[in-house]
Formats: sequence, structure tokens, C-alpha cells
Amino acid sequence: MRDLSAKELTGVILALLLIGDAIALWAYRRDANTAVLRRLIPSVLTSVGLGALLLAMSTQAQMRRTIGAILLALVLVTLAQRRWGTPQPRPRPAPRHGRASRTRPAPQSV
Repeated sequence: MRDLSAKELTGVILALLLIGDAIALWAYRRDANTAVLRRLIPSVLTSVGLGALLLAMSTQAQMRRTIGAILLALVLVTLAQRRWGTPQPRPRPAPRHGRASRTRPAPQSV
């Protein structure tokens, strides 16, 4: 079995990720927010196009350096998030009035 180059492996991984995304969309088709998905389409297509352009124009050495830089950036972001944390959304306060507070007392037996 021959070894695949960095460019070939990147193409294979991209294809697997696209297939995984298609399967996830099909599996969660009833729960998907189509408005959000429509808003994401332009940026996803742009990113895939830029990635394909990068693959077409780069050499093996450049591709290895680019993959290394991306992995290093991801490790640094992960370490920074672990060190300083990510901002957590504030919990919503419980309602003070409304349907939940209008419960009737249990009837007393005589």
C-alpha cells in the first residue's frame, strides 16, 4: 500500500467530512433550523472554494506547513480556553409571577 501525500489526505478528509455533514443533516432533518443553514451556505461554499484553491496551488511542503500551522493554532486556542475559560451564558432568573406561581393550595379535608 502506498503512502498518501498531504494533499491527497486532505482531499480524502474533506470528502469524509462532507459525507458526515450530509448524513447529519439527513438524520436531524426534522430538528434542523433551515434559516440558520441557509445563512451558513455562502460562507461554507466560500471556505470550500478557498480550500480547493489552496490545495491546487500549494506544493507538498507548503501543504504540510499549512496543516501544521492550523493544528498549532487549534492547540493554542484549546489551551487558552482551558486556561481562561470560555464565557458562559448567564442563567435566566426564575419567573416571580406567571403560571407557575399561580398554583392553588391543596384542598383541606374536613
